[in-house]
Amino acid sequence: LSTLQAVVFDASDKVLFRIDSPTQGLIAGHNTLSPMGKVDDDDPTVQYHSETIENQPMRVVRLIRRDIMPGTPVVVTVAETLHKRERLASHLLGTILAISALLTFLTARLVRDVVRRGLAPMQALSTAIRQRRRGDLNRLQDAGVPRELATFTSAINDLLDRKSTRLNSS
Repeated sequence: LSTLQAVVFDASDKVLFRIDSPTQGLIAGHNTLSPMGKVDDDDPTVQYHSETIENQPMRVVRLIRRDIMPGTPVVVTVAETLHKRERLASHLLGTILAISALLTFLTARLVRDVVRRGLAPMQALSTAIRQRRRGDLNRLQDAGVPRELATFTSAINDLLDRKSTRLNSS
């Protein structure tokens, strides 16, 4: 029995095992694990489920072996507490949150830079209009103006042309 306990030793989780035979009952292991009960020929070879044992949630696997003792199935049950699983889940959650925060930060910086770059021509046009002297009716420079602002620059130039024509005809 001590050899089997050495095999199932785990520093993080408590591991229990039980080996049953329908003819002999408990062969080895912990009687705190519930016995399998009657084994039918159509039972799946491996069964997984969760169970509370000794007031601790545990993950349980049952393996039915029909080849160890011919004609008699042997049921091996192993249960393990969830400490490693919970630590792994916490670690994964922390990693996912850190990656999400980094991606959010990078996305915000990218959006800010794209918007700033996209609005730069509008800012340059606004600055050029504000720096004009009073009464300056010369056309705005439209060379190199992005397509999105070309119609706006063209409309302002048309307005300046009409104003200039009106002043010259008076």
